[in-house]
Amino acid sequence: MFGQIDLDSTYKVTDLEQMLKDAQISRNKENLAASYFLLAQFEAENFDNSGNAFKNYVNSREYYSILRDSFMMGRIDKAIGIEYLQSGYYQESLQSLTKALSYFTKIGDLKNITYINYYISQLYRDKVDPEMELKYLNKAIELNNELRDSILHIEFLIHKIGSYETLNELDSAELIAIQSVKLSGQMRDSESMSKSLYYLGEINQKRGNLDRALKYMMESEEFVSLKPFNTHRRLLYSTTTGIYEEKKDFKNAYIYSKKYSELNDSILNKDRIESQNKFAVYYKVDEQEEDNKKLELDVESVEEKNKQQRSAMYILTAGLVMLLALLYYIINFYRQKIRAEEIINGQKQEISGQKIRELEDNIKISGMQSMLEGQEIERERISKDLHDSLGGLLSTIKLQFDSVQAKMDDVGELKEYKSANKMLDTAVNEVRSISQNLQPGALSELGLIPALKDLFNRFDDETYPEIDFQYYSIPDKIPTMISLSIYRVIQELLHNTIKHAKAKEILIQINTEDDEMVIQFEDDGVGYDPQNLARKGMGLENIRSRINYLKGQLSTESSDGNGTSTLIHVRYK
Repeated sequence: MFGQIDLDSTYKVTDLEQMLKDAQISRNKENLAASYFLLAQFEAENFDNSGNAFKNYVNSREYYSILRDSFMMGRIDKAIGIEYLQSGYYQESLQSLTKALSYFTKIGDLKNITYINYYISQLYRDKVDPEMELKYLNKAIELNNELRDSILHIEFLIHKIGSYETLNELDSAELIAIQSVKLSGQMRDSESMSKSLYYLGEINQKRGNLDRALKYMMESEEFVSLKPFNTHRRLLYSTTTGIYEEKKDFKNAYIYSKKYSELNDSILNKDRIESQNKFAVYYKVDEQEEDNKKLELDVESVEEKNKQQRSAMYILTAGLVMLLALLYYIINFYRQKIRAEEIINGQKQEISGQKIRELEDNIKISGMQSMLEGQEIERERISKDLHDSLGGLLSTIKLQFDSVQAKMDDVGELKEYKSANKMLDTAVNEVRSISQNLQPGALSELGLIPALKDLFNRFDDETYPEIDFQYYSIPDKIPTMISLSIYRVIQELLHNTIKHAKAKEILIQINTEDDEMVIQFEDDGVGYDPQNLARKGMGLENIRSRINYLKGQLSTESSDGNGTSTLIHVRYK
C-alpha cells in the first residue's frame, strides 16, 4: 500500500498502523525502521510516560543499526534521552543525550548540538543543579549565535532568567530579563514579551518593590495571549493576586483571584477531556499492537510451513531417483519420517499450548496494569480537582473573610464570625489531607521512603497506634509504578490495621535482598482467622491485585488475639 516512508511527513495513526503491517509482511527493513520511529513519535507526543514510545524507539534503532544508518541512530538516542528526561530518569537521560551529542559533534550538526545542550541544561534544572544548568545553557546560547535563530535565543534567555532566580542572583536575572524584553520587542513576539515582563515583575516582588512589580505585571498582561487554556496567563493571574495581597489591596486581589479560578477551571476541564481522548487512542493502539504481534506470528508460521514443504520436496525427489534400486530403504525412510512428524506435531501442540498460556497471562497482566494505571490517573485527577478547584475556592472564601475583617474591625470579635472562620480553616485542612491521601506528592518529588514517612507522620497522635518504621539499603530510584504500588499496599495495610485491629504498636520493616524488596508489616492487634471469608474485603483484594501486578509474593499469619504479620516479596528492578 505504501512505498518509501517520509519521516518528515505527518500521518494519521491508522496510516502508521497499516505501514507497520505492510512492512512486517514484506520484511522491508527500511519501512520497519521508519514505521516504528513514527509510531514512537506519535506515542511520545500524545501519551505521558508511555512505555510504548520507548519500545518502538528501541525497535526502530535496532533496524537502523542493521541498515548502518548512524544519523537516525543518533536522532533516536536524542529522542530517547528526551523521553527519559520527561519521565524523571535523569541518569539514563544523560547517557542517551551524551551518546547523541557525541555523534552529532562528529558530523558537525550544529542545530542538533544546540538543542541537546539545551535539553541537558533542562535536565540539571530538574535536578536542581543551577550551576551545571547554566553551563550547558550558556553553551546552547553560544552555539545559537552561529545559528542566528532569534526566537530560540529568546527562549534560552527566558530559561536563563529562571536559572539565576534559583541561584538568587536577582541582579543577573534582571539584566537577562531586560535583554529578553528588548529582543522580544524587535521580533514583535508578544508571548515572549509577556513572559519577560512577568519575570521582571517577579524579581521586583522578591525584592519587595511591590509597586514596580505590579507595574510589570500589568504590562505583561497587555501582551499575554488571550487564547483559551493559556497556562502562562494563569501563572500571571496567580502571581498578581499574591502581589495585591502583599499590598493589602484585597479588592483587586479578589478580582485576579477570580480570574485565576475561572481560567484554572477551564484548563482542568480541558486536561480531563484530553486525558479521556488519549486513553481512547491508547487502548486502540494497544489493541493494534496485539494484532501486529499475531500477524508476525502468522508470517513466521507460514514461512516455517514453506520450509517444511521444501524439505519434503527435496526428500521426495531424492527418493524417486533411488526408488528402483533402494525400495526397501525408501519404505524404511518414510516410516522414520512419519514417526518424526508425529514427534514434531506433538512438540508443536505443546509449544502452541504454552504460547496460549503465556498470551493469556500477558493479557491478564496488561488488563491489571491498565486498571491500576486508570485508578492512579483518576486519583490524580480528583486530587488536582480538590486542590486546585475546591482548594482555590476555599482560599478565595478565606481571602473574603480577611477582607471583611480588614474593613470591619469589630466583626472579628463576633462569636459567629470566629466559628465560621474556624470551620473554614478545618475545611481547608480536610481538603489538603484528602488530596494528599489520593495522590502523595512526596512520592514523585522525594521518593518512596520520604513519602512513607510523610504518610506515617499523619498518624503521629495518641489516638493512633505507635508506628515503628525501619528501612535498610533502599535504592534512591525505583520505577514509578513499582514505588506507587508499594506505597498503596503499605497504605492499605496501615488503614486496615487502624480500622480493625485495635493495635497499640505497628512495626514496618523494608529491606532489599538481591533484586527483591522485602516488606514486613506486623501489629499486636486482635488478629483474625484467615480462613474466615467474611473478614475479606476490597482492601485485601486491592493488595493482592497490586502484588500480582508486581509478580510478587504475599503471605499472612494471624489468629484471634495474637496480632497479624504480613510478609511481601516484590521485584523492584
